[in-house]
Amino acid sequence: MKNQSRVLSVILPNNKELSMTVGVKDRGQDVFKQLFKLLGTSDLTLFGLSVEKDSQPLFLDLEQKLSLYLPKSWRKNTSKEKVILSLKVQYFVENVQLILNSDTRQLYYAGLKGRVLRSKCFEQEGLYFQLAAYALQADLGDCEEHNFAYFSPQGFFPFWIVQKHGNDYILKHTPALHRELKGMSSSEAALLFIQEAFILSDVPLTIYRLSKKKKKPQGCVLVGVTSTGLQISEVLNGEQQSVCNLPWPSIHSITFQGRKFDIRAEGLHEKKLVLYSLSVLHAKNLLQHISNSHRLHLSTKPLVMLKEKNGQSPK
Repeated sequence: MKNQSRVLSVILPNNKELSMTVGVKDRGQDVFKQLFKLLGTSDLTLFGLSVEKDSQPLFLDLEQKLSLYLPKSWRKNTSKEKVILSLKVQYFVENVQLILNSDTRQLYYAGLKGRVLRSKCFEQEGLYFQLAAYALQADLGDCEEHNFAYFSPQGFFPFWIVQKHGNDYILKHTPALHRELKGMSSSEAALLFIQEAFILSDVPLTIYRLSKKKKKPQGCVLVGVTSTGLQISEVLNGEQQSVCNLPWPSIHSITFQGRKFDIRAEGLHEKKLVLYSLSVLHAKNLLQHISNSHRLHLSTKPLVMLKEKNGQSPK
């Protein structure tokens, strides 16, 4: 059978949209090869191509066919709706200096900026103002004396902060923080933004929604994949409550069979947590994400320790 071509769109972290022509039989790695050419970079190892499925993030497996993740109507060329993939930050590094490629840094910065705008760490309100200053320096350069609003608060602050303080307050107080960064390069400001954004607990992680019961989607448990391990929380009466953090060394094993997901680790009740994913594909995707994050942590740990020992600062 001929590898018939289809069109899809890829949304980049900076919200730019790329149109691509791919084959029905193409695999995830074929899509990335096109992205390398279109973006002029060969380093997207910290990113994943995501498609929203059942309101869950689902990252393409490089070895699997693209058609497994997309609607059958796309494969049959009967879809009237645009098929969209999103290039998202999938893996997090503990030292931003490990992001060497300048184009990758810009995409990574844009991805983290979007996450900060959705962040809800209410107890760290002051940090959002400092992050906004770094972002303004990265995006606009040195702060000039203006008699007008030179930025939109909605583009640099989460909605809840804008709602709490109002545009006038933000536009009055943020420029002073921006002016303190005069002379700082755009790339240095972006790296500092990434570094400080990692302090926000809901930024450097990807959340997967699982269930305690196999047949009923009840007892929602959120599994957050971070660079240093897993964050387990539970949704009770509509509110998210932390259950435990599982650093990589505390985890003995993670396996799945069908939709059943089995986590064995220190710090868990009875040393085991059994959860159920929405589908086998979701379970496999989550296990792959966890495995790759752990592998990345182990491979970069010596470099992280070396740079911390040398006391290097972002450049």
